[in-house]
Amino acid sequence: MIVAWAPVTDEPTAVSRWLVERNAAMVDSELGRSVMLLGSDATSRETLEQALTEPAVVGLVAGGHGDRYRLHGGEAQPALDFDNASALRGLWAHLIACRCGESSGLAERLALNGATVVAAYEAPVHVGFEPQALDFTTISLLDKLVTVTTKALAEGWSGHAGAPGRPLPPGLHEAHDALLIHLDRDPNNEDFAGLNLFAQTLLARLRIFRRPND
Repeated sequence: MIVAWAPVTDEPTAVSRWLVERNAAMVDSELGRSVMLLGSDATSRETLEQALTEPAVVGLVAGGHGDRYRLHGGEAQPALDFDNASALRGLWAHLIACRCGESSGLAERLALNGATVVAAYEAPVHVGFEPQALDFTTISLLDKLVTVTTKALAEGWSGHAGAPGRPLPPGLHEAHDALLIHLDRDPNNEDFAGLNLFAQTLLARLRIFRRPND
């Protein structure tokens, strides 16, 4: 089972919620895995921690506001930070949130505390686009891009590089290129600046952290 968590507290987190829901749908339809999709109002630290204790849970895909040291839920106390980093022990995670992948930040701490593999971004994850304004082809290509990292983790990708250099999930580069080529060919491509930036962040600013000695 995979936990999907993305509370909605403002307009950007509504888009983040949409992205996490696309990941949940992929896990269900393509991989045939069960998903615990927490409600959009599930903002509390305790709700997320409780979900992660379920014996069948193997991973987490999460969205929302983040920073170097924490993933926010909408309440005064963050949903994930250094103090409860052990909540992911033995699990993998994909954090679609700003800056959680910075050096010595939250994702790295989760791995040091026993998370098997953590994928996160070392830069702001700007969601400067409106999903409802996108056409079918763009949605399909975006779906592939935003779910390929989660899919790799759910299928057991260990986070090791397949070639010299920075490790990337299988298929991520191809999904990124396919979307940007499509957007570049659109006569209204100047309208997609926010989506272009988002796509580039998912590729260029992704960082992978592994449990020590794995």
